[in-house]
Amino acid sequence: MIVDAENEFFYEKELSASDLTSDLVDYGKGDAGDQPRLVVAVHDGSAGGTVTTKVQTADDEAFTSPKVLGEYEGAPLAVSLPYGCKRYLRLVVTSTYTAGKIDAALVADADLKWN
Repeated sequence: MIVDAENEFFYEKELSASDLTSDLVDYGKGDAGDQPRLVVAVHDGSAGGTVTTKVQTADDEAFTSPKVLGEYEGAPLAVSLPYGCKRYLRLVVTSTYTAGKIDAALVADADLKWN
C-alpha cells in the first residue's frame, strides 16, 4: 500500500477517549472514476477499545455545511470512499481507546499492512 502524505488524515495521531477531527484532504473537483479506498489502522491500542470513523465532505475548508458520506465502526478498516464527495474531506473519529495511535488515509489499494 502506498500512502501519499497529501491524502493522509491521521499519521500516528495519539488516541484518547474523545472525538478527534482529522487534517483536511483536498479532494479536488469531486468524484471521478474509481473511488479511492479509506484505510484506518490503530497501533499499540489498549485492549477492548473501539473506533467509529465518520467521513465528512464540504465545499469549503471551514466546513460551514458539512455532509456525512458514511460512518464505519472498527479498525482495521478498508472501504471504498462513497460517491458524493465535494472539494474537501475530513474524518471525525470517536474512540474508547485510552492509549494508542491512529493512521488514516486515502489509497488506491487496500493492503492493511501500514508499515
